Amino acid sequence: MALCQSHKRDHNTQSGFVMEQVLIVLISRISGLTIWMLDFGRLIANFKKVNY
Repeated sequence: MALCQSHKRDHNTQSGFVMEQVLIVLISRISGLTIWMLDFGRLIANFKKVNY
């Protein structure tokens, strides 16, 4: 019984670790996308400035 409990706990920490990894990847992707969008907005603003 004790062995079963410890195995379950190991599995939980492993899945928690995987979730953490996924969250880290998602956060880095989102922040990267935000930076890209800001750069894109700046590019468009400069383009409009040149046109007018």
